[in-house]
Amino acid sequence: MRNGTDQSVLSELIANTGFLPVSVDPLKRTIAWLDFGRYHFYEGFFHRSAKVFEALKKGEIKTFLTGIDVLDEGALVADSIYPTGFIFHAGRSGSTMLSKVLARSRENHVISEAGPMNSIWSFFTDNGQLPIQATDSNKKIYRNLLLTMSRHRCKTHKRYFIKFTSFNILFFD
Repeated sequence: MRNGTDQSVLSELIANTGFLPVSVDPLKRTIAWLDFGRYHFYEGFFHRSAKVFEALKKGEIKTFLTGIDVLDEGALVADSIYPTGFIFHAGRSGSTMLSKVLARSRENHVISEAGPMNSIWSFFTDNGQLPIQATDSNKKIYRNLLLTMSRHRCKTHKRYFIKFTSFNILFFD
């Protein structure tokens, strides 16, 4: 794992759209990145997709650790697919089934209940100590996090669907 936000790491992240955030540590203000290459997510949850990918690759995985400030870099999201639709999870609603059905098509890139999209809220609230401030900086960080998850990795991807965890709705104004 390479660490840092130096220019060489940033250049590699920009050049290799296979890198996606797999975790955000709000206390250390870091993002862990994993190179998924051209892997298409079929599983109903992001963490399951990552586990299947890791099992298939058997340890031959490139990773980085950067600061959250890397999300200020516009070039990182230049080749992203803008969201086509949002799915809001509610228990026993069929949202996981919908995510799986959408993911069956290689034209749909589906990110379902991804850890980075959940833990970023703790970063915005100082680990729950403060209310979310809808600053331009926070909006940009959140926007770019969502867009880094949809970096154009597969030629077949035309649409991007995001399934949010049920508690995420509490943070939306």
